[in-house]
Amino acid sequence: MILDLDYLREQLQKAELVPFPWTGEDKNLGAFRSKEELVEWYCQPPGVENQPYRDRAFYTRELAMLSRLMKPRRNVEFGTSLRIGTCILSWLNPTAQLTTVDVNTETFLPGDVRVPMGLLAKHNKIPCEYVTSNSWEYNATGVDLCFIDANHTYYPVAKDSERAWMNRSRDRIWAIAWHDYNDRHPGVVAAVNDFCERHEFKLSKLEDSDTVWLMGDT
Repeated sequence: MILDLDYLREQLQKAELVPFPWTGEDKNLGAFRSKEELVEWYCQPPGVENQPYRDRAFYTRELAMLSRLMKPRRNVEFGTSLRIGTCILSWLNPTAQLTTVDVNTETFLPGDVRVPMGLLAKHNKIPCEYVTSNSWEYNATGVDLCFIDANHTYYPVAKDSERAWMNRSRDRIWAIAWHDYNDRHPGVVAAVNDFCERHEFKLSKLEDSDTVWLMGDT
């Protein structure tokens, strides 16, 4: 996956970053202070188990790989929060249509500071459609890449997975990716495994990562 980190680095270096003046400890947020910090922090493989801020669920390689291979026309995220993923997906796929879906309109910075949903993406003026809805109720067509990172319990993940499958592109390759496929989120693991068994999909996963994905063309 070195190739994909190189691809990510190349795309982030082109990004029009609007620096975010974060002074706290969170390194994921601190990386948005400058282009140099952004590239250095996010163009790394995952860290060790339970490492703060950059653990096995660090998803940048997988999003870079899928973006490089697929050149998606339409990306959809289930789960918004501060929307680091939105920024990464937009910078990887600057010509793609991007939608993020969440039932909430507000989220929190460290220290329980209430902020608008999607703060980082909005701060960076990322072109994105923000939909306030249950993600499993979001009906769309022609979704090339769906990134599922919303409610991490069994039934919401199961319903999100089926919705992503129904929304998939029918005229080209498509992919679904899930965040936090690990022992700390057994509902994610069980729902994803059941979804793949039901549809006879083979799940893809790197040994040192907790982000998983599948690809198809029908």
